[in-house]
Amino acid sequence: MAKTVAIVGATGTLGSAVVQQFARYGWSVHGCSKHGGMMMVGLDAAAVDVTDEAAVEAWLGDVATYRRGISALVCCQGVSLVKPSLDLTAEEWRRVVDVNLTGVFLCAREAIRQGAKRIVTVGSIHGCTPTSYPQRAA
Repeated sequence: MAKTVAIVGATGTLGSAVVQQFARYGWSVHGCSKHGGMMMVGLDAAAVDVTDEAAVEAWLGDVATYRRGISALVCCQGVSLVKPSLDLTAEEWRRVVDVNLTGVFLCAREAIRQGAKRIVTVGSIHGCTPTSYPQRAA
C-alpha cells in the first residue's frame, strides 16, 4: 500500500511543487487549500479553511479513513500582507496568525491523531530575510 501524505496549501506555488515530488515518488497525495482547486498532478484539492477546527478534523479524518491512516503531513499554507506593520488592522493581523500559526497547529494535531509519524511545516521567507519585514519575523 502506498504511503499517504496530506498537503495543506496544495494549490499554491510551493505546495504544488511538494505535491509533484510526493506523487513522483509514488505517495498517495491528498491536498487542500482554502478554495480547493486543481493540484499540479491533475488531482482535486479539497476546500478547507485551516482556521476552522471542525473542517480540519473532517478533512484529515476523511483522508485517514479512505487511505487507512496518514503517513505524513506537509503544511505549506500561508498568508502574507505586504504593507507596513503600522498600517495593519487587528483583523488583518489575526488572519495571518490564524492561518500561519493556529492552522498549522490544528492540522498537525489532527494528523497525529490520525497516525501521522512525519510532519513538515514550511515557514515564511519573512523569518529568514531581515530586510523584508523585520518587525514581523517571529
